[in-house]
Amino acid sequence: MRNFLPVHRVIPIVVCVFAGVACGDMGRLSLPAPEALKRIEDLRGLLDRDPTDADAWAESAWLLYRYGQDTDGALDAAERACAIDPGHFKAHELAGRLSFLRARNSRALDHWLTLLDDDRPEAQLYAAAVVSLATSQDDVDRVMDRIERLSREAGSAVLRTIARRSWGEFLLSQSKIDEADRVFAGLGLIDRWMIVSPFANERNAGFHTEYGPEDEIDYAKEYA
Repeated sequence: MRNFLPVHRVIPIVVCVFAGVACGDMGRLSLPAPEALKRIEDLRGLLDRDPTDADAWAESAWLLYRYGQDTDGALDAAERACAIDPGHFKAHELAGRLSFLRARNSRALDHWLTLLDDDRPEAQLYAAAVVSLATSQDDVDRVMDRIERLSREAGSAVLRTIARRSWGEFLLSQSKIDEADRVFAGLGLIDRWMIVSPFANERNAGFHTEYGPEDEIDYAKEYA
């Protein structure tokens, strides 16, 4: 069994996703309240005429959440957008966010795992967030299976690196030290250092003395 992340680690990671970045373009949609409420009514009319407009459902979801104080209505609208357009990034972001706020972690994972198929930079945020949300063994299994595949196959080098680190930490939590070492080795981290020290510092004289390594780079040289 995996050692699940404690709550104090889960909450900061997820809150970072919610801090405004995650909502992307919709997160920057800031309107005076009367205009926002009017826009909600306009969208209702539009969706009555064309209930297949995923963008309109997604915008309505954000406005209902931000201005309408209607979390249930916002979640329903976001879910409708996802059903109409399964690849709608903003709808899945918001549906995941609202599901999390309703303590539906597994459903939030359904949405946020979908985001990892996208190469846009925002997807990188969710590689860490989905690991934090996995609180049941079934969720851990499906999340880590996805993370392991991302560590090999993600189109973004940054996303591959994030996934590889998460995968390595998971292996460590399972006491699979050798496998974790191989994963971390692929990150290209510096793990071998050359140290030059110590130098004399009688009466703090060393602070005003120029030593050889400060003037040249010669890895084969020794200093006395």
